[in-house]
Amino acid sequence: MRILLISKGYPSHTDGRAEPLAVQVVRGLQQRGHTLQVLTTRQSDPATRVENAVHYQLEPDINETSRVPVPVQFLLQRKSRERRNAQYLQQVLSEFKPDVTVLWNLKGLQRRLIWIVEQTPGTQPVYYASGTSPLQPDAYTAYWESFLQRPDKVPLRKQVSRVALRQLRLENPGVLRLDFVIEQPDHVEAESASERLLDEVEAALNQARGQRRLGPPLPPARSRPLFDLKRWVSRPIQVTNSWHARLSDDRHLSLAAQWLGVAQAVTGNGGLAQLFNTAKREWMPAYPETTGYAIPTLLHYAQLTHDKQLRERVRCMSQFLLSVQLANGAVPNVHNEMFEAVQPCAFDVGQVIYGYLAAYHEFKQPDYLEAARRAGDWLIRNQEPDGSWVRFTYHHVPHAWEVRVSWALLQLAQVSGERRYEQAACKNIAWTRSQQQADGWFDHLALVPGEAAVMHTVAYTLEGMLECGLHLNDRDLIQAARQPADVLLNQQRADGALPGAFTEGWHSLDHFTCLTGNAQMAIVWQRLYQWSGDEKYLTASDRLIDHSCRSQLVRTRNRNLLGSLPGSWPMEGDYLPDSLPNWAVKFFMDAVLLRQAIRHAGRAAAPPPR
Repeated sequence: MRILLISKGYPSHTDGRAEPLAVQVVRGLQQRGHTLQVLTTRQSDPATRVENAVHYQLEPDINETSRVPVPVQFLLQRKSRERRNAQYLQQVLSEFKPDVTVLWNLKGLQRRLIWIVEQTPGTQPVYYASGTSPLQPDAYTAYWESFLQRPDKVPLRKQVSRVALRQLRLENPGVLRLDFVIEQPDHVEAESASERLLDEVEAALNQARGQRRLGPPLPPARSRPLFDLKRWVSRPIQVTNSWHARLSDDRHLSLAAQWLGVAQAVTGNGGLAQLFNTAKREWMPAYPETTGYAIPTLLHYAQLTHDKQLRERVRCMSQFLLSVQLANGAVPNVHNEMFEAVQPCAFDVGQVIYGYLAAYHEFKQPDYLEAARRAGDWLIRNQEPDGSWVRFTYHHVPHAWEVRVSWALLQLAQVSGERRYEQAACKNIAWTRSQQQADGWFDHLALVPGEAAVMHTVAYTLEGMLECGLHLNDRDLIQAARQPADVLLNQQRADGALPGAFTEGWHSLDHFTCLTGNAQMAIVWQRLYQWSGDEKYLTASDRLIDHSCRSQLVRTRNRNLLGSLPGSWPMEGDYLPDSLPNWAVKFFMDAVLLRQAIRHAGRAAAPPPR
């Protein structure tokens, strides 16, 4: 194996035995038949020279023995040192062509050198850090942060290269890296390392060689200052429990509507932004599907609060839906001006029907009803003979949760007076009903075949089945939704939330909760209470809504966050990690509005449009 080892080449008070140990490892690997090239920094007190291997050709990023302050070193010498070192390293890499490049004891090596190694095809970077045990690349961040907080209070200027390395790992995530740790002996006196130590190093290098990238080089590295203000401002947002608080229901609704207003304003085209990504600090493009079913919610809230500005926002959302509808009646999956045509999705087309119909009732413009008809006709044309949708679906398989499309078709049939929409809805309802097992579970519940079904799609299915049953006055369909809803009553946690996902047989994944699905399930339980009068549904829904209220981000001044709900809690949960989706807020508003209606008028309360 051809191995390039880059090291400081001298011991210091901070790394102790690391450099003499490097000399032992180099000698041992040479004795085992490996071909080595070693580059070290020019520095006083070098470690014992290895014959025909060590070349003192690199200049250190920081000279710890110098009395010149570190900032002055960077100001006067860093650029010229980086340029000379980079030229020499590129020459060595092109001539020696190593299989593996070992960056030994990182402190003192410039980021530019690491960039060059990582961008070179055919050689795999391997990191060895003295006195640390980071087995995963991300562990370096936690290590350096804890290192800077040690009781001995090592000055920050001593750790500049380590901070730079942490930035590098964030800037160049596409590179395969291997970090290895070996146990350092108490004394480094022998001429060669022990066989056990060499076995460990050799195993790590063989593993790295198998992972090396043989493709083209990465894009050229961008020169950035050690402290990049723009990068610091755009760092991932860490959402914590301190951002939550329990307010009045009216205040929670107001903040939710305010956040949806921001999500609509940032797109510039009238649609609702799909979500806000807290890791990237950016909004996603407008999303026709959720823009569609958010329209009835926001129109109802605007009427309750006499908010004319919100009503005008909804008008813009409705016009957006008209503008993105394709000639065949479908809508693109995600509207993005970079693409002239985007594959439509049957579920999304069904959801925009809610928006078209609500806009038609509110604004009395025939264009909205005509758009709803075109969408319904597209769904009928692409429906399978058994009533499912396959061709234009996620992963090209049928889904039980597309029964929520049937509810939209039933509403369209009622408004338009055309029975073909009801017939198509009933075909899909019958297919969905045929997928239900004896314990209430539905086949095809998951977003991705073979994976667990998140609470979001489970609740979609139950809501669609229940509302279709109520619309058709079909007790069998209502019971088909009630059975799994009763199963979920027993799955409710002590804090009021539900598990985030389920597998067949109602086996739960409890490491996160899906806030979107929680809000949807609260609606289902409240509707079952209205139908049956059983107080257990009302009690469970109140607990679930209270948990959602406590999960809303209310203690922040950031307009991109205030009033939103994460897709999962904790934020890194399986459903939309580090994201604030607009539909979580929409269903949250629906749940709270329905609770207010029931508290005001009891079981007979008219459910808010949704």
